[in-house]
Amino acid sequence: MPEEREEFVKKIADIFEATVSDAVKAFEIKKN
Repeated sequence: MPEEREEFVKKIADIFEATVSDAVKAFEIKKN
């Protein structure tokens, strides 16, 4: 069970990271 949770957390972290970097890129474009 803990292993499955770890995989899930990694997946969420990856999605979160991708979302944040997309938001940062969009913000940078908007700023210029």
